[in-house]
Amino acid sequence: MRREKRKITGSIVLTTIIICLLVTIIVVTFYNLVYENHISVQSNVNGIRAYYISESAIDVLYNDINKVCEKAIEKYFEELFNYKIYYINLEGGVDYCPPDFQNILKTNILLNISSFNRTVNNPFSSYVHDHSYKITVDYVVSYNIIKADIIGRYLHARKPITVEFDLPTEIFDGVDEFGLPKLKIKPLKLIKIYQNLTI
Repeated sequence: MRREKRKITGSIVLTTIIICLLVTIIVVTFYNLVYENHISVQSNVNGIRAYYISESAIDVLYNDINKVCEKAIEKYFEELFNYKIYYINLEGGVDYCPPDFQNILKTNILLNISSFNRTVNNPFSSYVHDHSYKITVDYVVSYNIIKADIIGRYLHARKPITVEFDLPTEIFDGVDEFGLPKLKIKPLKLIKIYQNLTI
């Protein structure tokens, strides 16, 4: 009878240990699944925040480029106005050669291109963790565009975006009362935006 009690007691202890091990394995597995899911969700949230940071940097860059373009447009129309007065006072005999808008714009862009490149750390006070954006700009003179690579970063998440801006151009808009060409300016325009897969 003692042997049977020992066998029963031993099998109960063994069964209890096995059940405890199984419960422990199930609890640890469940914990790991929940933890990995939490990490995955947090990574996605950080990626979305990094993307919004990149999008905000596009707005900053657009405003900076637009300010430079507006100065070039003001200078161009001032020079054009002065040239038209000069040309009208000549009363003929000279070819009409107004100022070239593209040269004025190109000069202004080239003088300011380095100010467009920047890295800004922690631009948003509502984001608690470390974040930043980096803008790298290239002026493609032959196509009259500015191409920019922007990287938004939030913690370890990075979202690179490439954008292209079509710079202002002059458009013929008929003739004025003196028979001289009237011009209008097509404004700065964001023409391409796409997210890069790797950085």
